[in-house]
Amino acid sequence: MPATKGLVFLLASLWFGAATADVTEITRLLQDGDAQAAYNMAVAESAQSAGEPAFDFAFGMAALESGHPEAAVFAMERVLIVQPGNHRARLELARAHFLLGEYQTARKNFDAVLAVNPPDNVRQRVQAFIDEIDRRVRSQRQRLTAYVGLIAGTDSNINSATTDSAVNIPALGLVALSVSSQETDDEFREIRGGVDYTFLFSKTKSLFANLSLIDRNNFSSDTFDTRTVDLIAGPAFLSGRNRFRIPIQAQVLYVNNDSYRNLYSISGDWTYNYSSRNQLSLFGQGGVLRYPDQSDRDANLALAGGSWTWRFLENTSTFTASAYYGDESAEETAGEYNGRNYSGIRAGLQWTPAPRHLGYVTVGAQSVKYDAEQPVFAVIRKDDFGQLTLGWNWQPLKNWLLSTQIDYQNNNSNIAIYEYDRTQFYVGARYIFQ
Repeated sequence: MPATKGLVFLLASLWFGAATADVTEITRLLQDGDAQAAYNMAVAESAQSAGEPAFDFAFGMAALESGHPEAAVFAMERVLIVQPGNHRARLELARAHFLLGEYQTARKNFDAVLAVNPPDNVRQRVQAFIDEIDRRVRSQRQRLTAYVGLIAGTDSNINSATTDSAVNIPALGLVALSVSSQETDDEFREIRGGVDYTFLFSKTKSLFANLSLIDRNNFSSDTFDTRTVDLIAGPAFLSGRNRFRIPIQAQVLYVNNDSYRNLYSISGDWTYNYSSRNQLSLFGQGGVLRYPDQSDRDANLALAGGSWTWRFLENTSTFTASAYYGDESAEETAGEYNGRNYSGIRAGLQWTPAPRHLGYVTVGAQSVKYDAEQPVFAVIRKDDFGQLTLGWNWQPLKNWLLSTQIDYQNNNSNIAIYEYDRTQFYVGARYIFQ
């Protein structure tokens, strides 16, 4: 440490009163650059000397220089109790709060130092701290992350179609299916990207927004290429153990580059942290589904459900279970047979067997009943859908995520043309911008 800095400590000690041997020795150690030894000595003598302004100032400086800002706060506050006009102690108190990340309190004390019109060099130093506080507060209020990823894999049934080559239609008898209406397997690649933004109005109020893109290209068949663009934004609130969010969503699904379906909705979800290991959530959604080229499929959506999350000891594993009920009522009478109601359950387990590794498995089941008789098959359609997913994520570097996943789906229906099995497998990489 420069000799001038050590001299400042000594002169400051003399200003508080006659320098004791302890204060002189602490100052000497600081001057020699041995801040930790100075701090250790101050701690050892604090039981006898705490409350003496000269000692408390030296103690506070030793604490600051050795990386113990919390101890510096208490020491400098003791100085100011006895000498409230000691602006040098207030300056160092402000610096200690700054190092602790307590920017509002630090700013208040820095402003108090500026208010007494200190020398130019002190003013410049204080202003530098204030500018840095403003920069950090701005960065804390806004959080922006983004990602881009690429995956490649195989899909046994890109169109979720039956394996049958013909179906029995009551009015027509056995009818052959076109190739596009039968199960088709293919390899694919997906480009995925997204941006997440959060603006904090306060510790309890914020605004969030997420924009995502999933673009799937099948290698051999363009007919079932898909692209999904999803925007979700809304306010969030915290109150004790409760979190409330109101997501507003706009989603567009393209098939073979043509707009196929639009979803517009508003939701509400409530999460309650019952304990550090247990979390309860309830959610609801209302919206509309619109098909630009198939208006008879337009529907109004209502959905509600809940979930429970349990974290194992050491937070190495997490189990989640959820249940939901939904209703999609046809917008047009002519399309009433496309309306449906459904209920489902899902359960999932995540575990971290090693640092930077995450394994997961999810299972789900859904029962669907349609609202009116299907006009071609002269029966009300009923489906039972099941899904099993296994996956693994690995983060080899800070901004990179490698993943692999296998997903199996099975749909049983009382109308044969809607029965299918589907298995997808992929590997991928994602880069995260932070």
